[in-house]
Amino acid sequence: MATMVDVARDAGVSLSTVSYALSGVRPVSEATKQRINESIQRLGFRRNAAAASLASRRTYVLAILYPFLKDGIPSTVADMIAAVEKEAQRHGYEIVIWPQSDPEVVVEMALEGKADALIVMEVLMADRRVAELRAAGIPVSLIGRTGDDVDISFVDVDFAAAVAEAVARLADLGHRHMVFINHFHRQEGARYGAAVRASEAFTRELAIRGIEGIEVQAEDNRSAGEEALEEILERHPNTTALVIMNEKAAFGVTGAAPRRGVAIPEDLSIISIVTSTETAENTGGGLTSLDVRGEEIGHFAAVALMESIGVTASDRTPPPTVTDRAKEDPTSDRTPPPPVTDRAGEDPTSDPTPPPRQALVPCDFVDRGSIAPPRTTPNITISTQK
Repeated sequence: MATMVDVARDAGVSLSTVSYALSGVRPVSEATKQRINESIQRLGFRRNAAAASLASRRTYVLAILYPFLKDGIPSTVADMIAAVEKEAQRHGYEIVIWPQSDPEVVVEMALEGKADALIVMEVLMADRRVAELRAAGIPVSLIGRTGDDVDISFVDVDFAAAVAEAVARLADLGHRHMVFINHFHRQEGARYGAAVRASEAFTRELAIRGIEGIEVQAEDNRSAGEEALEEILERHPNTTALVIMNEKAAFGVTGAAPRRGVAIPEDLSIISIVTSTETAENTGGGLTSLDVRGEEIGHFAAVALMESIGVTASDRTPPPTVTDRAKEDPTSDRTPPPPVTDRAGEDPTSDPTPPPRQALVPCDFVDRGSIAPPRTTPNITISTQK
């Protein structure tokens, strides 16, 4: 039986070009389409052969798409990847990390049989990797969400709930001037889902409570955190509390604070959200935080992905709590997803295509002493020493 690889070789084009010509997900010139169609006719290729070949060919490799590998892996991501690897190994699979962000390269690698299925991380609101992998019939699950998450398996942090709890705890202590240090909203030329959703939640919570606040977008490194703190102290001296969702920048903030004469939490309360326990414990002597359940998220993503290729875990742990996604946007009229159930006991022949698994996972609050009521009179002295 002819395969897509055979067609690509015969037509003198890439595997991804054949996939695009068949799916229509990206434009292909008429001349190229004609060559591909001629090869299909000559070789007797069936249009469903691509999916069949993917299903029948097993590499026992799962790929994780993490485009920021060159910048190092934060502890939160490391926890998720470790959980994916643990679940994969239970079923005889290995994992590889692909740093590629070019959708065409990713599809090409998958169609070449370098992995049986993929987990996409650092998901964008309009993520071409996700769209084109799905169009090519490649099994995929997400750690994160696109703007349109219908009919695809994903697990994500409940950013709206994490931001709401952080703001509420600070407000209850008396803080009325807050700054949110976030990631950049745009990554790889598109809106970064985590940053966008957290930003929207912060704006919404401030409005609900009548609190003043601004957002500072920072690069994921220590120096960016130092620069963010300097900007806040010089341009927004009334600030009494920070909410930080940027692990690497948090190190810069806490490292620069003593040099600028800022005591934590006496002068400035800090709560770090969507962080790993390890990072929170080792940042500035320990930061009060909303810790991400990295192991739970990674396990859920791995189970969903392996189920999509016909591998069912018989003794997996209960799925994470699913929260109402409509709460993230009060104007949303989307029907909340049904609760995730454990399908291990179902008859696999009843539906050969398992429904997508979807979950939002809450963060866990841990008080490490970096938040306190604000001073009645601000006592922040802006030092010139840097």
